[in-house]
Amino acid sequence: MVKRRNPSKASKNLNDPSMLFGIISGEGEQMIEKVLNKIAEQVLAFDEASLRSLRTKYHERISHFDTSKEWEKAVIVYFIINSVITKNALFNQNAMAVQGKKKTKEEKKKGGQLRVVK
Repeated sequence: MVKRRNPSKASKNLNDPSMLFGIISGEGEQMIEKVLNKIAEQVLAFDEASLRSLRTKYHERISHFDTSKEWEKAVIVYFIINSVITKNALFNQNAMAVQGKKKTKEEKKKGGQLRVVK
């Protein structure tokens, strides 16, 4: 269990992750958001095939619980990999839905291929 520190006693040492709990407000929150966005940019640069090949390794690692930091990091990595795979699936699903709607609208505008001839 992680103890939350009193914000008034929080040190300015941002290299100590436990100290971040005390400064999550104002500038501290903005800093964390900036770091998370930077991590997201870096993760999005990886291709899904490479991530999929690592997923089994990390799944195996987290299946064997221990109280080490390495196990905790493995859990985070595993879920980052899964989040990219899920994001790509949602993206593809929604992109196909949008394309389907565009085709339907284009067909309605054309009025189909048949014309009335008198």
